[in-house]
Amino acid sequence: MKRFEKLSVTLPAELAEMVRGRVEAGDFASDSELVGEALRIWKERDASLEQALLRVRAKIEEALNDPRPSVSDHDVGQHLEELHAATVKARGNAA
Repeated sequence: MKRFEKLSVTLPAELAEMVRGRVEAGDFASDSELVGEALRIWKERDASLEQALLRVRAKIEEALNDPRPSVSDHDVGQHLEELHAATVKARGNAA
């Protein structure tokens, strides 16, 4: 059985009006139901963001532990310029 606890919160007028409007429209049975649903969605989003951060941290750790030599920004730039030149040349030949 779910355990409930009563809380009292103060909302900005705009949010309070939104809550009342959604309840009056029949989207939710009560203010409590709306707030509970909003908090559930927030909790899910928070967990999803945490998982995304963990994946990013793992990728960073993987990159830091990669034994291959680093590529300098100069080398990356040069490679991109070569790719661009090859693309321009290929398009020129296709025209």
